[in-house]
Amino acid sequence: MSTASVEWELWSTRARLVVTNPAVLPTARELVDSYLAKVDDAANRFREDSEISRLTERSGWVTLSPTMAHLLEEALVA
Repeated sequence: MSTASVEWELWSTRARLVVTNPAVLPTARELVDSYLAKVDDAANRFREDSEISRLTERSGWVTLSPTMAHLLEEALVA
């Protein structure tokens, strides 16, 4: 079985993506980048326009994005 991988700088660390089918590496990277952009939009505490930053300015009931809801659910499980 052959593999392919790519590494890049991400959030003050390094990310590494490994796939078992080298032909899908570009598509896999696009999927990962897309999801990480959603995570950044939702949970980047350093961005004033992120969902988490906007939530600190509100009180009462709020509607969360599916990404933020998933991140919070996983955080509670951990």
